Amino acid sequence: MAYWGDTYVPPGVSNLVAIAAGGDMTGANYGFNLGIKRDGTLIAWGDFNVGQTNVPTGCSNVVAIAAGGNQALAIIGGLTINQIFFDERNAVLQFRTFSGQRYSVESSSDLGANSWTNVPGTVVSGTGLDVQVIDTNSLGAPFRFYRLKSSSP
Repeated sequence: MAYWGDTYVPPGVSNLVAIAAGGDMTGANYGFNLGIKRDGTLIAWGDFNVGQTNVPTGCSNVVAIAAGGNQALAIIGGLTINQIFFDERNAVLQFRTFSGQRYSVESSSDLGANSWTNVPGTVVSGTGLDVQVIDTNSLGAPFRFYRLKSSSP
């Protein structure tokens, strides 16, 4: 991470995937910063005159942030397959991961409770970034439903 100007970054801040900065526009220099860590949690530092650096307890799985004035905002993401497309003959699934988590994709030809099976080769460790996995068994299936599961390693 590189920074310059009138800013302070606390020691040990690393592994950020996004940063946002905010501050009071009155010229009183009430600046603050937010960062998303690879594990989907937030860190905030700087002025806290109205609580803008007090990250709410349990704020995790954060996928986007914004800061402005004396406000901080976060978008929380759950287990969601963001995109499915076909690459020649296979289904490609994309989803957001968080470090410290393990993910697997399951498929089914119907939505029955006992019909889900693991898609081979789709168990991945979270990195804090989006990943893509390939379902090589999708060809010829008239219906194919997917779900994403996560667990701690």
